[in-house]
Amino acid sequence: MTAASGRRLPRWLTAVFMFILTFVLTGLTYYIDIFGALYYYIIILLAVGLWLYVDKQPPEEIGVKFDRHWLLQLIFGSVLASIVIGLVIWFEALMGWITLTPYFLFESPLFIVGLLAVYAINQGVVAFSEELLSRGYLQQNLATRISTPLAILITSIMFSSFHIWSMLYYAIPPINASIMFFNIVLGGIMFGVAFVWTRTLWLPMGLHYGWNFMLYHIAGFRDEGLFQAQNIGPNILTGGTVGPEAGLMGTIAFVFLIIIIWIWAKASDGQLMRTFDRKHLLLFLFGFLVVAIPVMIGVVVAGFGLALVFWLIFLILFLQVWENRILCSHCPYYASEDRILRCHANYGLFKLWKYNPGPMSWSEQIQMIGGVSILIGFPFPFLIIGQQWLYLILASLGAVVFATILFGWLCLRCVNFSCPFNRVPKEVVDGFLKENPKMRKAWEKKGYRLGPKKDLD
Repeated sequence: MTAASGRRLPRWLTAVFMFILTFVLTGLTYYIDIFGALYYYIIILLAVGLWLYVDKQPPEEIGVKFDRHWLLQLIFGSVLASIVIGLVIWFEALMGWITLTPYFLFESPLFIVGLLAVYAINQGVVAFSEELLSRGYLQQNLATRISTPLAILITSIMFSSFHIWSMLYYAIPPINASIMFFNIVLGGIMFGVAFVWTRTLWLPMGLHYGWNFMLYHIAGFRDEGLFQAQNIGPNILTGGTVGPEAGLMGTIAFVFLIIIIWIWAKASDGQLMRTFDRKHLLLFLFGFLVVAIPVMIGVVVAGFGLALVFWLIFLILFLQVWENRILCSHCPYYASEDRILRCHANYGLFKLWKYNPGPMSWSEQIQMIGGVSILIGFPFPFLIIGQQWLYLILASLGAVVFATILFGWLCLRCVNFSCPFNRVPKEVVDGFLKENPKMRKAWEKKGYRLGPKKDLD
């Protein structure tokens, strides 16, 4: 508070003060060891202290909320960013622009696990503190004075400015330093949009964490990792010794991530998917393809192309015939007169069976779980036998992304309520059944009981 007026300082002004103070502290970390060791903890204490005792804001409003989606948002962001930057690094290696020396082959497995654990904790602190500062504190406080889009942009420029010290420290050439500054602004915009959409730090923190961990501690740019990256290609594309973050390939990665986050936000509106919408189909296809593409490439490279043929045959038969029967025939979408099913997961299947408005039986649910497990898990042993570790990692990360998309968003909105993966709350199911008498009658005949009447709005 000011002594003259007894009122709080304007929040935009405390944001400017915090930016200047953090910019100075960031520079000191490169010249004074004690600041380097304590920097991120100091930032957390300063941001939280100003938020609570100067700005007088509720602690949860800074963005640390443990709602039912927080872990899914954290995992999704981490895996998504890891996959995207991982694919960029893999592409550069295929083009011969970088070499990746498998550092982990020269150390004991126990040492590698311990090293990665330390780096995982460290990057967690980095991502949390920087997102708490930039999105939780600076962006929110600036938004009290200016529009949210402008606050996101200015905060992103501030965020990128903190990295000027590292550009100077590593003597990055001017052209790459300019690209790096621009790329980090793009990254800040992505984090800012993710924060505005979710109103928590978990998604931007996950994106931040996944990008850093893959770049620094898997690929080994500027730090120790499972691999040690060495640049031999055009610096303007690769970013030189700094990596994609300072090259045009990094620009492509950030733009791609922004597009994915935008699509994800549009598809996740918190409402039941009562009618078919292409954006839900695109979201589902993205989740499936991030698993299927590395799996198929890895199995072929490993020399098990015949196994891949059997897998594709099983995929077609399971979807068109068996899943069509045990799952799709219970879905309200199946009741339409079209001969082709139009939904977010099995678009294009021929309707071979009669619509069954009742719920799936326990037997059908078990068959569904078993079929999906075979469908997803069958190719992975071939990647292990063929020692296709990169494809195994990418496919595993893709499987986590796919599961996050399903359980965190689509399965919370799908109207096929009896699917074993469905996560729609009971009161919402009850409301839907009350609006659909035929389906309600079939469900009640199987023993379902509607709960007490609630306001579902």
